[in-house]
Amino acid sequence: MSPGYRMCRKSASTDFGSGSGQTFVGCRVLVATGYALTSFLTLLVRPGTSLPTWWQGVLGVICVVAVLALGMFVRARRQLALIERERAASEQELRVAQARQMERNRIAREMHDVLAHRCRC
Repeated sequence: MSPGYRMCRKSASTDFGSGSGQTFVGCRVLVATGYALTSFLTLLVRPGTSLPTWWQGVLGVICVVAVLALGMFVRARRQLALIERERAASEQELRVAQARQMERNRIAREMHDVLAHRCRC
């Protein structure tokens, strides 16, 4: 089991959201993309030269870290957008409740005025 795979399993269990395992699948895709990108970059860097084995390992780690960082960035942006939508919805509900209360107070004042004038006559 690769380290990236274990890290994805851990992050999937701490996912805030529906908990449907979608993050786990997303991590697997990110790690697979990282390894594929590593292979592609190795071919670009190594057309005729022989690179040491440690260099291929470093390049692989850099690519996987870059892909995982991009995935973490996208996830953070989505979470931020979700929080902003929830905050906006709660503020809208608060404004509606305040407007409802103000209208009730206005109606109560009008009824009070009407009933007070009738009783005086």
